Amino acid sequence: MKEITIETAAFGSDSLKLKIGRKNLGCFVLGNGLAVISTDSIPKALGYDGKSANWLFEFLMGVNRLTPIEPALLESLGRPIRFQIGNSDAIRFGISADVFMEACEAILRAKDDGFLYVSELRFAKAASEILNHLDGKNLADEIAIASGYNLFKQNHKQALARKMSLATMSNYPVWVMAFTDDFYQMLLQFKSWEWTDLNNSAEQVGEYLNDIIFSRIDSALLENLETTRPKKKYRKNGIPEHYVQHQGLEEYVLALSALIKASAMNHAIFEQLINKSFPRKRELVVEKLQAKAKIPAATNPAFDETLAKAFRKKT
Repeated sequence: MKEITIETAAFGSDSLKLKIGRKNLGCFVLGNGLAVISTDSIPKALGYDGKSANWLFEFLMGVNRLTPIEPALLESLGRPIRFQIGNSDAIRFGISADVFMEACEAILRAKDDGFLYVSELRFAKAASEILNHLDGKNLADEIAIASGYNLFKQNHKQALARKMSLATMSNYPVWVMAFTDDFYQMLLQFKSWEWTDLNNSAEQVGEYLNDIIFSRIDSALLENLETTRPKKKYRKNGIPEHYVQHQGLEEYVLALSALIKASAMNHAIFEQLINKSFPRKRELVVEKLQAKAKIPAATNPAFDETLAKAFRKKT
């Protein structure tokens, strides 16, 4: 018998809802980084006033008898992800952001093809409202924002930047705040680090970033980074709040990411590739700091307890 996996919600709580228009959905980011929608919040959001938490699966199974629904979608809905919140022993159920979007699209197709009863048209209307509101937005990104995960990552980038700046007595480290989450995710996986290591092991992380980035870029680019700061770009057209990258630095980081991928996550191969492609031009030292940089509090007080619990769990 296959062992049932129970994940842990690293971010999110029952009080932190994802608001999509007039709809409220329970949302969480699990310890493995997967963004999920809690199944018990879905029926009401899609206009169903019954009490079955597994209603979406049951509804689409009924539709499947009239018109084919993608088997993989039905399987995902029929076997929701099990997870727990905090220290609670209660088992919760959720589906990934992608599965939820696919389910909404399946409802709309069934409606457009004439396979919904009149009493079921309200489900299609609700699904349409959700999809229209999310037009141009990534649902997983929206969950990361609503659950506090984005703020958690941003705060740790800022802590790393502050500690590197203090340790190097330089300004260029502020640009580590502009590195994308995707780049950090790749780097963390490559080095077997966690997001909290950006603060807890900032000297080690800073030394490595100096080694693979700042000690190898052109002198003119480093000088430019030393005299400028990244500008914050606020949310617009579905793009989450972020720092704007420096074009020259962005191009280098993209090339660096390609080398990590080409190495198949092998450190020895990566070392050969980077030394050949981008020879070291200078030596940069990160001095050891006696005091740890303090992680700033969440700007929204509603996030504080969730972030604190997640931080304690990660550390």
